[in-house]
Amino acid sequence: MIRAQQIEKHTAAVLSEDPVDDLVSIESTDYWKTMEQNRVGNLLAGARLKAGLTQAQLAREVGIRQNMISDYEHGRRTYSDAMAKRLSTVLKVREEHLKYGN
Repeated sequence: MIRAQQIEKHTAAVLSEDPVDDLVSIESTDYWKTMEQNRVGNLLAGARLKAGLTQAQLAREVGIRQNMISDYEHGRRTYSDAMAKRLSTVLKVREEHLKYGN
C-alpha cells in the first residue's frame, strides 16, 4: 500500500506493509535512517549530479583521485574544510551546503 505524506515542501510516498489507513512517518523508515547516516556524502553526490559531473570529472577538477570522491560520497572518508571549499567552488554551491546542509 502506498501512502503519501506532506513533508515541508515535498510529498513522499512510503510503502507500508500494514494496510491500516494511518500514514507511515518517513523518519521511521529504514531508507530515511540510512540516508541520514551519510547525509554529507549524499549532499555531495547530489550536488555533483546536479552539476552534471561524474566522480572522475569532479576529481579531475578538484585535483584528487576518483576513489576519494567515491569514499566521500559513501561515507568511508570525511573531507576537511579546505576540501569542502574546493568542492563547493567546482560544484558552484555554498560551502556550508557540503559541510552539513541542514
